[in-house]
Amino acid sequence: KNILLENSITPVQQYSYTTGKNSTDSAMIIDAMDILYSGNVEGFCIVSGSVFQALGTPFYSLIVSVCRQICVLLPVAYLLSLTGRLELVWWSFPIAELVSLTLSAIFLRRTLRAAGERLSQN
Repeated sequence: KNILLENSITPVQQYSYTTGKNSTDSAMIIDAMDILYSGNVEGFCIVSGSVFQALGTPFYSLIVSVCRQICVLLPVAYLLSLTGRLELVWWSFPIAELVSLTLSAIFLRRTLRAAGERLSQN
């Protein structure tokens, strides 16, 4: 136990709440919520993408990534560059992160609701 704590590894016993899924998936959801409330938007979006993939909804992760990079970041950066003030282009990153955060939160809520319904049926 002391070796684990020295290396910042926290031993946690996880229970399998769903069939076919690793029990650490639930721990990742808790970590994602901790990151969200800490104010680290980028970290929440990255962890929630992993949660989507772990819970069997990788399409949500794909949608968030594509919307952030292609549908929001590039067009907003281009539109802000048209103003003639190139320093405004940097605002495209926080705007894209906010859109990514919103989509991640919506999809995470859907995914957790569906997982809760599956748990209540078992």
